[in-house]
Amino acid sequence: MQYLKDDVRARIIDAALDEFAEKGFNNASMREIAQRAQITVGNIYRYFKNKEDLLKHCLSPLIEVIDAFVNRDYIAEMGISRHVEVREIIAVNITKLYTDFPREFYVLRNGLKGTLYNAYYDNVVQSVIAKMKRLSFSEMIAIDPMIYEIMARNQIEAIIYILEHAEPEDVERLVKQFFAVSFKVFK
Repeated sequence: MQYLKDDVRARIIDAALDEFAEKGFNNASMREIAQRAQITVGNIYRYFKNKEDLLKHCLSPLIEVIDAFVNRDYIAEMGISRHVEVREIIAVNITKLYTDFPREFYVLRNGLKGTLYNAYYDNVVQSVIAKMKRLSFSEMIAIDPMIYEIMARNQIEAIIYILEHAEPEDVERLVKQFFAVSFKVFK
C-alpha cells in the first residue's frame, strides 16, 4: 500500500498549497486542508506533526532549489570574463524556478508571517549582497553597506515583479533584459 501513502501525502500537500496560497499560513485551516484532500484531519497528523511541518514539506522543494541557485558561484565556475553567459544562465534558471513552482513561490512570497520562513527573504538578500560585493567596483570606490542592501533588495524585487506580472512567454526575455541593464554596474 506504499502507493496509497504517497498518493495521500501528495493530496495533502496539494491541498495545503491551495489553502496557504488563498489564506496565508496563519489563517489556513487544517480542517479545510483535510476537506480539500478528501481525508480526515487526523489523517493529516499521520503524515505531518503540525501545520508548520506541513508548510515545511510544501515549500522544501522550492527552498532547496532557491538555496542551490543562490549559493552557486557562477563566476567562479565560468569566470568573470563570461559575465554575459552567466547572466543568461541565471535568467533561464530564475524563469524555470518560477514556472516549476508557481504555487510554492506565491506562498513563500505572500503568506508566511509568523513562520520559520519569516527571515528567509533576508537570508537570500544577504547571499545576493555577498555576490554583488565580489563583482563590484568596491576596490575602486567605497560602497556603503546600505547601498549593497538597497541594490540587492531592488534586484530581487524587480525579478519578483517580472515573475508575478509578465506574461509567461515574456519572463525569460525580461529577466535577461533586466540583468543586461543591472549587470552594467557589476562587470
